[in-house]
Amino acid sequence: MRKMLNIEKYKKILIDTEVINTTKLAVLNDKPVECRACHCDKCDFGGKKDCNPYLEEWLFSEYEEPEADWSKVKVDTPILVKDILKSEWIKRYFAKYENGRVYVWKEGKTSWSAVNEHDVNFWKYAKLAESEGLVMDEYIKKADVLQILAENNYTDKITLDLYNKIVRDIDKLKVKARPRRCKGQWIGTEYDGYADGCPVYDTFECSECGWEHDGEEDTLTDYCPNCGAKMKEHLIVQQEIED
Repeated sequence: MRKMLNIEKYKKILIDTEVINTTKLAVLNDKPVECRACHCDKCDFGGKKDCNPYLEEWLFSEYEEPEADWSKVKVDTPILVKDILKSEWIKRYFAKYENGRVYVWKEGKTSWSAVNEHDVNFWKYAKLAESEGLVMDEYIKKADVLQILAENNYTDKITLDLYNKIVRDIDKLKVKARPRRCKGQWIGTEYDGYADGCPVYDTFECSECGWEHDGEEDTLTDYCPNCGAKMKEHLIVQQEIED
């Protein structure tokens, strides 16, 4: 089976940050970043006279899964485990690292719901969930969780057994991808004068949802308060001015 290349692993980041071109790309700790946001002496290839060939080679090199320093992983950190190499990864919470083995809380429990510190087991293979983008890119619908609570006759008093059942039921929920945040621009729509021959806008709208912002350019925000679109460095696309 062919291994994944760096350009495939970081495809989303490369597209979102528009650094697919090696002239705009830098590599920091084996991860792609914008060249302008990374000083040369910090870049992994900063010591090279011409870094472009090295950047291109890195893009098309096989992606190497970083080794986790389990001695520094915090208790209850989400991780993925399995005993058989070809098996599917199982979601669990980190318990401890001891004698070269990674231990997790049994049955999807955490340190809070575990019976005691011995309520753990170890697995042959383990990796951090964030390395797969599971921590930030997935979510469980609040309505589904509330439905589980309702079906279990939830009251203001909850037993440990009931809590553990709820945790197991929630763990079975189908996880859905978090909607990707879109990118937009502030578009100047109304102006009240000129400065150096250019119109001074005092009303703007979001290019994604049309939400209006009343105020001058220095009051613009990084994100649209209505739809959450990330604005590209307060880039303002000025509409054509009618004569």
